[in-house]
Amino acid sequence: MRNRSYGLRHKLAALVLALPGVFGRCCFLFQSCRCSRAKGSSTGISPKALGSFINFIEGELQEITGKPIRLQVDRESADILLLHNAGGFISWPENIEAFAISFEAAGVD
Repeated sequence: MRNRSYGLRHKLAALVLALPGVFGRCCFLFQSCRCSRAKGSSTGISPKALGSFINFIEGELQEITGKPIRLQVDRESADILLLHNAGGFISWPENIEAFAISFEAAGVD
């Protein structure tokens, strides 16, 4: 699944980047596609930085619940696929924490 969505995102980004006259080099969509092609995320967050945010959120979850709750990213055969904006990990980690606590309480893997 990850490879299909990753490939689709890169094809869309290539299309937008190939048409700068239509989208304009300064528009948000153009800049977002450049970040997506370069970093894999429209926000420009790198996989290493995302890993740091995940570690931080898991630490917060440990403090809140008293037990380890692991955030699983790109895991095959997961019960739920939660699509969340990368910016949410940066600006609103409490939203990610709320999802993780809810899924843990529901016994969802």
